Amino acid sequence: TVLTALPGYSKDSKAALVTGGAKRIGAAVSIRLAEMGYDIALHCLKSRSEAAQTARAVRERGVRCEIIRADLSRPANAAKLVATAAEKLGGLSVLVNNASVFEKRDFGDITEKLLERDMSVNFKSPFFASQEFARGGRKGLVVNMLDARITKNHTMHFSYNISKKCLHYFTLAAAKALGPAVRVNAVCPGPVLREAASSAADFKRMGAQTPLGKTGEVEHVCLAVEYLVNNEFVTGETLFVDGGQHL
Repeated sequence: TVLTALPGYSKDSKAALVTGGAKRIGAAVSIRLAEMGYDIALHCLKSRSEAAQTARAVRERGVRCEIIRADLSRPANAAKLVATAAEKLGGLSVLVNNASVFEKRDFGDITEKLLERDMSVNFKSPFFASQEFARGGRKGLVVNMLDARITKNHTMHFSYNISKKCLHYFTLAAAKALGPAVRVNAVCPGPVLREAASSAADFKRMGAQTPLGKTGEVEHVCLAVEYLVNNEFVTGETLFVDGGQHL
């Protein structure tokens, strides 16, 4: 069942909140949604200059853009972020849980503080953001950004991978709990953007190891999000955009 609707939300609004929307995949998705006619609530924390640049690109598409800062390492802020975005844009119809923490940490290096941060940003905040979104929205879509490596048991990014696995299973359960009004889906990007710590050669080699034998582009992730927005008969689905890496 969907939670009771609150004032300030509109089931007919064409507005989207993208967490971590200032740069990389988040920025590309924000711009694509703007091209689809969505007003954008652009969330960031420290990436203020990147957020301003992305906001300009969004507004050039002829839609509104509001930049909202929030620290999602404190999950209580996630619900406040959704409520603020809905208030500023007059409602929300799409929530993209994209913000994440990604650090190389072996099992033996993980402290309680590090584990709590990864779980808070990568799982707990999307949980409570989705809860708030469902509470106010009579109809809408949640898209959770995962990682193609959730099908594996990678240990170099131990707590990150665990937190993304949690978000994957949350996607399935939330789709069942929040239907029919709210659809919940996920996108699992693979090698579409080079990590800061990886070389161009490493990135190319990663792509060569996929069944399609190449790396992808952020555009491929945007196409997946666009599909989920447009297809109203899809929920509980996880789209792997990874050239078959998960296989």
